[in-house]
This record gives sequence, C-alpha cells and structure tokens, in this order.
Amino acid sequence: MKLKNLGLKIFSLGVAIALSIYVNRETNSSVIIRSVPIELRNLAADLVVVSPQSLRTRVTLRGPSYLVNRVSNRDISLKVSLPNEVGENLRVQLHGEDLDLPEPVEVVAIDPAELELKFDRLGTREIPVVVPHIGALRPELRLESLEVDPRIALVSGASHDL
Repeated sequence: MKLKNLGLKIFSLGVAIALSIYVNRETNSSVIIRSVPIELRNLAADLVVVSPQSLRTRVTLRGPSYLVNRVSNRDISLKVSLPNEVGENLRVQLHGEDLDLPEPVEVVAIDPAELELKFDRLGTREIPVVVPHIGALRPELRLESLEVDPRIALVSGASHDL
C-alpha cells in the first residue's frame, strides 16, 4: 500500500462517508403522490374490463429525495396478476410489492387499496357505415352520388354494448 497522499485519501474517504450519510438520512427524504396505471396480467383474450373505466390508483411513495425524484419521472405501473378463471366480478387487493421500485423507496399508501373489476366477453359485430347528410348545397350544385368504402366496419368491445 502506498502512503503517498495519505492525508488526501483519508480526507476523500471522510467526504464520501459524510455525503453518503447526508443523502440517506431521514430528513433528506421526500414524499410524493402519483397516479399509477394498473396493469392486469393473465387476462384471458376473450375478456374485456367493463368497470372501472380507468384502471388507475393513487400511490404515496417515500424515500431518499434523489430516488423518489427519479421514480416520479419514469413510467411505473402496478402489476396485478389475475387468476386463471375469473367470473363477471372480481375483487383484487392492490399491494405495494407489485410496483417495481428501487430498494429504499417505500409505498406508504395506495388509494384505493382494493379494486372491484367487472368483466364481459369480448364480442365483434359488423355495422354498416353511414355518412350523415348535414347541411344543404347551394342551389346551383347537385350531389349525384355518394359512395362509402368500406360499406361495413367490424367493431369489437364488450358484448353487452354491441
């Protein structure tokens, strides 16, 4: 081990330790509230979520300021795994562990912490494309024909809405 610049090395080590303590101390923590999307995993291909309309929840996070700010600027989502078989209704608990967060950042609260999901079968239906006639042409003009292509559109959604 070289003793060259030993004083400078000890000073540098002290500054690094002091900086680490400052960054990680309790008074340097931040609390933020974010609206986070809920990502449903294992949703069957023939099911669609009818309710709630928006799959989002409010999450309160606490941790060191530099990490909380980094988390607040990136896209995060709450991942909820659904069971293989679901009926028309399913109540799921939302847990902070389902968020991908760096280690010292913790989830303080989730609002709502429970979600009531309503499902319907995915349906498809063919509907004719109709162009509405709005307004009137000037007297010297005449509309001879109107063609629509395609004449039929295939729509999909919750079967009870089709």
